[in-house]
Amino acid sequence: MVDNAAAGFSSSSDDESWPDCIYEDDPLDPAGAQRLAERYAEYALHHYNADPSNGVKYELVEATESNYIFAGYAHVNFVARPCGAGAGAGRERLFFAEVHRQLERDTMVPTCLRSLDSEDDQVGGVDGGPWEDHAGPDEARYCFTCHDALKHPKDGTCYKAGH
Repeated sequence: MVDNAAAGFSSSSDDESWPDCIYEDDPLDPAGAQRLAERYAEYALHHYNADPSNGVKYELVEATESNYIFAGYAHVNFVARPCGAGAGAGRERLFFAEVHRQLERDTMVPTCLRSLDSEDDQVGGVDGGPWEDHAGPDEARYCFTCHDALKHPKDGTCYKAGH
């Protein structure tokens, strides 16, 4: 069984079938923010699970953090486990995804999906922090629009927005 989540997944394809969905601007209250995080995570997982080359399919356990950036991009952290594993039976994994809004289809397509299995493979955003400390040749590792709690892959070149 192939599990491509650890290696990462990216897509520029929008030729796949998508569930009916309507993008709604939720209010910036905690419940609205949670709904958006769940929606972003569901878009990413739907796209990943629809790819027949991904032998392990995942189901959402919990969306933990998200941030809508600009130009239709959003970053999200979520916890997922292999489908059919049942509560407590499958290994839960932390994921990062970047999704991009597709206006012509009223949906969002993931541009990056990575598992963040090790704390050594993740870095927080630096919004609100001293970004000057992170500027320079290493700045592609950091997202300058997300807060520290939203974890990103250390290889910042795998996602497009926030640099």
